[in-house]
Amino acid sequence: MNTILVKQKPRQFRHWEDTEYNYSCGRDSTYYFFINKKTKKAYGPMLYSEMKEFLKEEKLIQRLNRLTMD
Repeated sequence: MNTILVKQKPRQFRHWEDTEYNYSCGRDSTYYFFINKKTKKAYGPMLYSEMKEFLKEEKLIQRLNRLTMD
């Protein structure tokens, strides 16, 4: 597949990238990033409900099913 779905808890890991992200619910919440390897675009950080809606719109809901099984 040409896509990656990343689950992140920013409080647990030190941020090493140059890009500053706006974590809308603080650094203690869990966020998701969707990365399209083909276009090299990243979408996020998103909360679970936002990520679920994003995947439905992109017709990639099967990625959500895989995530919830882990």
